[in-house]
Amino acid sequence: SGWTLTDDDPAHSFTIPQGTTLAPGSPVVIARDLVKFNLHHPSIAALGPFGFGLSNSADSVRLLDAGGVLVDTLSYTDHSPWTFAADGTGRSLELIDSTSDNAEASSWGASRAPSGTPAELNSLSTP
Repeated sequence: SGWTLTDDDPAHSFTIPQGTTLAPGSPVVIARDLVKFNLHHPSIAALGPFGFGLSNSADSVRLLDAGGVLVDTLSYTDHSPWTFAADGTGRSLELIDSTSDNAEASSWGASRAPSGTPAELNSLSTP
């Protein structure tokens, strides 16, 4: 509860609602548009909606704890060394190697499925 997701613009933020709890290591899906998300993934619970988008070309994603302290950050682009397969093709950019530095492009790949694989462990990427 109270953790915040932001992008490059500090005015863009989504705060996880009070009363939300997760078990350690559990995934959470935060969807910009819950109606569209539920059409593609009806069996997966998601938080949202959040009122801003993440750019297909380059952006940053930041996670702040309930006290406003930066816990994690990622800046990505749509050019090398980042994968091209997640740029406008319907596939999402997903963490595929959680044992390495998640800020490195090599730790990320395109989702296995065209509409993404939310709430799943991602160990394979498409070329």
